[in-house]
Amino acid sequence: MTIQVIKKNEKTDYVIIPYDEFLAFADEDLIDATYIQEILQDPVEGEMTNFDFADYVDNPIQLARLRTGLTQKELADKMEVTQAYISKLERSKRVSPKALKKVTDTLT
Repeated sequence: MTIQVIKKNEKTDYVIIPYDEFLAFADEDLIDATYIQEILQDPVEGEMTNFDFADYVDNPIQLARLRTGLTQKELADKMEVTQAYISKLERSKRVSPKALKKVTDTLT
């Protein structure tokens, strides 16, 4: 089973499973039937609306990178640093103004 976990502030907010597996759980009565019907009647199947990375990402460097659609490796290459350095910046609780400026200058 493929599962995607979305966390905010190190707390799990959402767990995403493939649609076929969702239906299998529904068939086994592991999910409330009323809730399933509400989901299945959604007129916009498979479309994400009003998604904003800022709702899930607190680190400003990671947020800036995600908004531009770059991977850590791509950003690292543009900045001429290692991917490990970008990862370290994105895991940091506090980001220095100098580091943030360097990243945003690279992304613009």
